[in-house]
Amino acid sequence: MAELLHLNASNPNDPNLRHLIKALEEKDALIAYPSDSGYGFACHMRSKKALQRLCNIKHIESKHPFSLICANLKQVSQVAQVDNAIFRLIKQHTPGCYTFVLPIQKSISKYFNPKRATIGIRIPDHPIAQLLVAQLQEPMISSSLDHHQDTLPPCYPEDIESRYGDTLDYIIDAGFCGQEASTVLDCSDGAISIMRHGAGDSTFLES
Repeated sequence: MAELLHLNASNPNDPNLRHLIKALEEKDALIAYPSDSGYGFACHMRSKKALQRLCNIKHIESKHPFSLICANLKQVSQVAQVDNAIFRLIKQHTPGCYTFVLPIQKSISKYFNPKRATIGIRIPDHPIAQLLVAQLQEPMISSSLDHHQDTLPPCYPEDIESRYGDTLDYIIDAGFCGQEASTVLDCSDGAISIMRHGAGDSTFLES
């Protein structure tokens, strides 16, 4: 059964945070975490066991287009190929409710699908999400809580526990943090196009 955790977003030495980081790094933990677009599933980028568990919960394959949650642009450059123009775009609009689809670094694609050409990148505007990846020092694989039979994902920790508690290791309790998905921008070919309208303002591309 999943353990509900409260984290102090302003304290990187929070014992619960250290416990969670160790579980992600060493025990293939699968968690539910808060972001600026609601709660999501997450695991260590290099944990194939946790990724398979995530796929089993959502009834999807490992080649599904997951996103990576990053702490900053340095982490982004470690997992994706970013030219100067796209770098400036990401810098201008992060942290924020955007997912940027970018060419993947080949050294990273092996953790998902060696033939994969792109990866979604997020730097969410939520202190706990930022704290997690900063302390982990690597991006986390992330996916929405949407289930193929659901109309809306659960948005409170208690609802997540009720629905997914038997399949997760930890649920970070940050109260309600929204339900609107991120805006997805495809930047994979040098141009910028909107793949999905969401919480992030996209009017700067529509003018």
